Amino acid sequence: MASCAISFTGTGFERRTGSYFPSLASILHKNGNASSRLFRQGFSRPMPITLFPRRIRHPLALATIGAMTALAALPTATAWSADAPVVMHKMGEDIDIADAPGGARLETMGGNIHLGHVAGQAYLATMGGDLRLDTATGAVDVSSKGGDVTIGQVAGPLFVKTSGGDTSVTTASGSVSVTSAGGNISVGLHPEETPRTVTLSALGGDITLHVPHDFNGTIDARLSFSRQNEGRYHIEEPFALKQTVSPDWDNSHGQPHKTIQATGTIGQGRDHVSLSTVDADIRIIRD
Repeated sequence: MASCAISFTGTGFERRTGSYFPSLASILHKNGNASSRLFRQGFSRPMPITLFPRRIRHPLALATIGAMTALAALPTATAWSADAPVVMHKMGEDIDIADAPGGARLETMGGNIHLGHVAGQAYLATMGGDLRLDTATGAVDVSSKGGDVTIGQVAGPLFVKTSGGDTSVTTASGSVSVTSAGGNISVGLHPEETPRTVTLSALGGDITLHVPHDFNGTIDARLSFSRQNEGRYHIEEPFALKQTVSPDWDNSHGQPHKTIQATGTIGQGRDHVSLSTVDADIRIIRD
């Protein structure tokens, strides 16, 4: 029978359980996974509790509040299984999950997040640490307030929003949306027959897009530059797209700027690519 070990830390944990997770003791006791004696004593050191998934009728969430780690049941109408989503919330510690076959929702206020493989939907969010995802077969939604985002292979749609830090995606098979307030963006597209939309937007970082050798799609790339950076930044691409520069300085958004725009259709125009950045370079590389 498969089992998983969970450690609870913090003296007097059983007294805090009622405040944060009122159903914890009753659920474990009801399912016969822990002795009631465990909840009548405080512990000053980590104590492993072995849970047997086939006996638990609810998906589980692991949460950390300060030095205390607790397990809680998520309400659901279906039976829990090994393929249930992994749900984890932490206040400031790192999260490291090797495999999430049923999807994942991982959030931390200030630590790093690493997720090896995830099937199904995934939501990953950190307030200030780095985020790394190795492989995903479903849709992925990522939010970062300041760390780097590094993603390996993604088969489903990908949405990334970061307030600072670089974003790197090795291979994306579906549609991609990346919005960055200050870091560089690098994305590689896997050859696919299904139409997709790729939108990469940065407010101050370089954008690099790797496309398949037989890329088939439309491209709209826009680079805005300030007066002091005129002639410094460029759009580099292998398709001889039509490039134009706005004739006048635009003062409508504070600092005067002009925009370089490169547009064109390659092949039948199946995919739709939109790239935009400010005072930085745009590069499209055909692999």
